[in-house]
Amino acid sequence: MFARRLLAGAVTAAAAASAALLSGQSPAAAYEVSSISASSWAYTNSHDSSASFVKLAVDTPVGRQEPAGGTKYKARFYFTFDLARLNGKKLYEANLLARERSAADCTAPAPLELWRTAPIGSAPTWNNPPAELEKLGTPVPGVNYECPGYLVFDLRETVLAAQARGDAQLTLELRIADAAEGDRLFGRTFVYRPDLQYKANTVPVVSAVKLYHQNTCATQAAPTTVSGLGTTLSAKVVDPDVEPVGAEFATWPVDQPEQRRTYTGYGYSRGDIRRDVPTNVYAHGAVVAWSAQATDTHDLSEWAAPCYFTVDSVAPAKAPLVSSELYPQGGPASGGVGVPGTFVLDAQGDPDVVRYEFRDGQGGQQIVEAPAPGAPVTVTYTPNRQGQATLYARAIDRAGNRSPETSYSFLVRDTRPGVTVEMNGLHLTSRLLLTPTIEGVTEYRYRLDGGPEQTVPAGQDGKAVAELVFTEPGWPRLTVTSYTAAGPAGVWSETIRVSDAPAVGSSGYDGFAWHMALVGKPLTWTFRPGAPNVVAYEYQLNWDQELLRVDADTSGVAVFDWTPTEPGVWQSLIRSVYADGTTSEWNYDQSILIQDARPYIDSYLYNPWYAAGGVGVASTFTVYEEIPGVTAFVLKLNDGAEFTVSAEGSNTVWVELAPDRAGENVLTAQARFEDGSLSPARVWTFLVAE
Repeated sequence: MFARRLLAGAVTAAAAASAALLSGQSPAAAYEVSSISASSWAYTNSHDSSASFVKLAVDTPVGRQEPAGGTKYKARFYFTFDLARLNGKKLYEANLLARERSAADCTAPAPLELWRTAPIGSAPTWNNPPAELEKLGTPVPGVNYECPGYLVFDLRETVLAAQARGDAQLTLELRIADAAEGDRLFGRTFVYRPDLQYKANTVPVVSAVKLYHQNTCATQAAPTTVSGLGTTLSAKVVDPDVEPVGAEFATWPVDQPEQRRTYTGYGYSRGDIRRDVPTNVYAHGAVVAWSAQATDTHDLSEWAAPCYFTVDSVAPAKAPLVSSELYPQGGPASGGVGVPGTFVLDAQGDPDVVRYEFRDGQGGQQIVEAPAPGAPVTVTYTPNRQGQATLYARAIDRAGNRSPETSYSFLVRDTRPGVTVEMNGLHLTSRLLLTPTIEGVTEYRYRLDGGPEQTVPAGQDGKAVAELVFTEPGWPRLTVTSYTAAGPAGVWSETIRVSDAPAVGSSGYDGFAWHMALVGKPLTWTFRPGAPNVVAYEYQLNWDQELLRVDADTSGVAVFDWTPTEPGVWQSLIRSVYADGTTSEWNYDQSILIQDARPYIDSYLYNPWYAAGGVGVASTFTVYEEIPGVTAFVLKLNDGAEFTVSAEGSNTVWVELAPDRAGENVLTAQARFEDGSLSPARVWTFLVAE
């Protein structure tokens, strides 16, 4: 029984493992290595044979004791371990660790005996000790034992036997053998609270065994139907130990169990184990059993009770028929954008069909259950664009096998109303300008997000204007439906920006995205409030410009002129300032294109940086104007006379000129526009070699 004797090396290893566990380290093998201290202990004294010595925090005597100046006596040591911590675990090692505090004679091997006894009770005495039930052994110190030192006893089988009996505790006795108990050479003392050190593993538990997508664990009498394309097995593995867990899966035909196939599962999260398995290895109609077994680093659970599936590898042969009254296939354009239509999907009586797949060409898809096997279904689809639309449908059987696909094309009228949002900001009146795209529109209904629907009657021309006040910033979805006497005609739906950022205009705004400006010419800006109580505006015309402020008039509007001095592309930021000092959101959608009205000059030979050519050496000079509408250029070389060069419908001319002096030469150019006005002059200096 005592495979490990009193070995100091064994003690050291056990203590190190426990220390690693208790300090938060994980032993490499991921076993649970720990210890259980005695929950109760006592000793009996032959001199005080009617006295009890229970749970005293003093060194405990064993064998003959000869205290100085005291009465000699014999003593026996009893201690109890609670085994609850080992419940549900597979025990690999269990060792008693008892530490000697003193020994009368270390040269005399003590005939120690370890007994299993009845419980200690409340008051054990020498005269009434716990009953000895089983002698466990007579250990002999090992070669590495140092006296006094640790005694190690292998108790694995003893603990397993106690668990098999259903004992919650294990009580042991440490004593000297009867024949030598009175010999003073063998007396010793022990630390009063021994430990039961163990190495164990909690065997993982497998549960929730089911087909992953169907969420079923079916019986053999009513197996789940799966396709021949494969299926996914899944199980839940629970293991309180901190170690990797997994699962093994097995499948076999119920009539051929010898054809068992096993598969290793893959973890998708802690304890969630799955495995895709082939089903095309089984004949159509075969009934297959399958099960799962939990695994961890050391142990396997029992196989779970089997589940069953049957293989259906034959798909429905016919594509479903599709029909619609509102949107007939191949017919004239009908219905309208946003106008729902009903479509009938018919499996043509195939009793294997239990559902339908219905999709459009834009990613929208529905799976619709049939009310009965083979029965048709009616689905609703709402076109979201005009012109040709195509829908696709398949029939699906219980196993998920899909039929050939039907395509169904039809034409959708563009009946969406015209919607213009005149956005004025928060807490101010904005307007919806509504116009018809078909005859006979009698009213419009609109709503913001999921809010209440508002109705606006249409005039005789089918147009309408709705006023509304926005109270919250954001991006609500505005949906407008036009109605005729026949009902809904068309739906317009978009998200709109609601903000208190100011509206920005200028004398150079192109109506789309740009404020067009010229160097040296004033541009008039107009800032309008996006909410009440605006007293000023802060603006930054470009990222590298300072933040400026302009006051608003009593209506909240600010108008001012700005003259750019350099060309470029600027991105502006503008916000409102309220009377209480707070500010609005930024208007950051303003781009400024600043053009230079002065012509640009270049030469193939001459330049402003170094001397080239020479006096009388001609070169072609290019003169270009960015501003459209040029009819001619007025040029002057040095102090010579002005001369005009026709642009002939172009913004560029090429002129052959020869400088009349060395060093600095000056070419001056102005563009003449269609209205007869001249641009500012460009003065271009270039260098001529000696």
